[in-house]
Amino acid sequence: MHKILLIEDNKDISQMLCDFLARENFEITLKDNGEKAIKALQEDANFDLILTDLLMPQSDGFDVLFYLKEHDINIPTIVISGGGVTVSSGDTLKSVDSLATMTIPKPLDLDLLLNSITQLLGDQ
Repeated sequence: MHKILLIEDNKDISQMLCDFLARENFEITLKDNGEKAIKALQEDANFDLILTDLLMPQSDGFDVLFYLKEHDINIPTIVISGGGVTVSSGDTLKSVDSLATMTIPKPLDLDLLLNSITQLLGDQ
């Protein structure tokens, strides 16, 4: 069973993603901000994939991406984002293209998400 670290601050979205991914037989560890996600990675970096929102209060997805890069942790990472108050989702996602393995805009297309996860995990 593949282990996914899900980082999402919106409770409705995180619950929907947890339910969806569990039905697809993934083991989910949920964190609601980047700081908690980094602590989870420090305790156990044995995740097969990271699925993270980008813009969150306090510590965010950028912090997680920079942590992964700084510590040379090579876990496939999908960034999901709807943008922010002053930035569109397209501009937000373009800003992380060099840090994330893949980016997907919100609102999420669950078929696209599942296909992307399957593609990144391959035969792991």
